[in-house]
This record gives sequence, structure tokens and C-alpha cells, in this order.
Amino acid sequence: MMNHAADPTTLNKIASSSWDFVTLQGQSQETSLGAAFLHADVHPFAKALCDSIRSAHPCAEPLFYLTWGRENGDASNCSASPWVCTYERMDSAIQHSYQELTDSNRCSLAPVGHVWRQFRRKWPGIGLYTSDGSHPNARGSYVAACTFYTLIFKKDPTAISFDHSLSPQIADSIRMLAKAYVYDSLALWDRSDNKADAAFQYSVNGLQVQFTADRPAQDSLFWDLGDGTTVSGSQPSHSYANAGSYTVRLNTYNCSDTTSSTQTVSIASQASAIEHSNKEITLYPNPARDEVKIESNSAVLDVEIWSALGRRLRLTQSSDRWLLPNISAGSYVLKITTVKGLLWRRIQID
Repeated sequence: MMNHAADPTTLNKIASSSWDFVTLQGQSQETSLGAAFLHADVHPFAKALCDSIRSAHPCAEPLFYLTWGRENGDASNCSASPWVCTYERMDSAIQHSYQELTDSNRCSLAPVGHVWRQFRRKWPGIGLYTSDGSHPNARGSYVAACTFYTLIFKKDPTAISFDHSLSPQIADSIRMLAKAYVYDSLALWDRSDNKADAAFQYSVNGLQVQFTADRPAQDSLFWDLGDGTTVSGSQPSHSYANAGSYTVRLNTYNCSDTTSSTQTVSIASQASAIEHSNKEITLYPNPARDEVKIESNSAVLDVEIWSALGRRLRLTQSSDRWLLPNISAGSYVLKITTVKGLLWRRIQID
């Protein structure tokens, strides 16, 4: 990766088209020689390449190609790095390196070496290497192709009908491994920053609801608020005309990905909420001056005090009491958040 990170031909190629994916692969020895070598001679250049890809095309996805250990280990480096003396240990070192690269650069990983290892375990007598013990033969190439197909298109590889030059039995066995170790666990490998995310939070204040998308920086966020109102943006606020339950849907779009999520938002009138709170919670003294003690059937997480003009202040907890802010005497409403939800209670300040 070191050479590619500063190679004008590589960088011009990255910038030349609107790529969906750009695959990054290290030479198998450089990703197996240990943490010190990896952090000095691989990580900085992998990051530079990922940054170049994203700078040229924000929706392009850097995709690391997890390779495999040599058939009988790496004899040339065995004396200096004993962990590469066998296939299994060399392969484990390579897998660990690619996991680090994937995590530190927030990228997806095509786990070819992982599927390769499963094939070797199941059919140790059927080779995946050419005569050099490093590069793939037709079977090994088919392992790589099925892995990449599954990760990129998010499709079940057992539906592939092309067997390449392999026997139907071998091709089908490889497709089944790709399904079991890639398709059935896509979340382990598909960790793109470009995926749409429709998770959201909301807070209710009377008939007013504040919505907040968990991931605001996306191409488009479109809300159906359940009462015939639709809005866009990452933090819309909406006043409902009536109390009730509303099904709210957030549709998000980012790069070529789209997803949605729904939540039911329940809104009670302030009067009914206060009436309900009388059964669930006790507070005293009322009227109060400096502090109030709150006894609840469920743990109290937060308390706010609201004036008739909509001014909001948060109370501070001290032991089993909540300290009131320095405000004018008058009638207020406490918004009390418990583990079971929101409760409202009137309080008089002297």
C-alpha cells in the first residue's frame, strides 16, 4: 500500500471515475509481520488511500480484501517472525491485521481468507493454491469471486449458476461456504460509513414533539409524522393538534442506500398527564421554595420545571431531593422523566 498511496497513476485512477467500491489489498507478507511493521508501514498508507478515495468520491466505499496465509507458511520470514511458520498462524496474523485496518478506517471487509480457511478445514485434500503455494488456482479464485459478490451485492451466493471451470459439486460447496460465512453474517463485514441510518429519538412536551435523527449527516431525511404532515431535515419539531398515538416514519437516503424506521409517539393532553401522574408519583412540599422531594414507583431520571410562558429549567438532584432554581413565585409544571416514561405534575413556588 505504501507505493500506491503516493503513486500518481493510482491516485489519478481513483479520481478518474465515480467508483462504487475501491478495493485495497496488501501483499500477504506485509500484513502478517506483526504489529510494529503494520503500524509503521501499512496503517498510514492505508489511511491515506481511504482518505483519497473519500475525498474524490464521498459515496465511494474503500473495501479491504482479506487475503490468506501461504499454503505452508512463510519460510523466508519464519526465523524472524515465528508466527508465520505455519499456514494457520500466518493466516491468523493476516486476519487480525485486516480487522485492525477495517476498524480504524471505518471500512467494509471482503473476508476471502476467512472463507478460504473454512474450505481448507473441510476439504484439506482439495487445493486452492497454484504451484507457488501463494497465489490462487481456479478454486481459490472462485472462493474470492463468491465472497466479493456476496458482500458487494448483498445477495445469497447459492443462487449463482456460473461454475467457472469447476465441477458442480466443488462450485456448490464454495457457494455454500460463502453463504454461511459471509451472507449469513453480513453485519460483521459490511461496515460502510455510507449506509443509510433511520434510527431516531424524540421528546414530548405537551402537544409539541422534537424529533432528532441519530445520524444527521445523510443525503436526505424525510419524515411522515403520522397526522398527514411530512417534513425533511434532521431535527424537525412538530405541534400535533390533538392528543393521541401517531405512527412516525423516518425514511433516509445516503449514497445508494435507503432505509426506514417507525415509532409510535403517544401524546396525552397535559391535564390527563397530570392526572395520571398523581397516581404514579408524590412530591412534597407543595407549595415549595428551595427544593422538592419526589417519590415515584419507578426511578426518576430527570426533572424539568416549566413556566406558563414556556420557559424551561432543569433541576439538580441532591441526595433524594431536587433543588429548585431561583425563580419567581407562582404556578409551574414539573416534567418528570422516569424509567417508565414522562409524568407531569403541578407545583406552586412560594
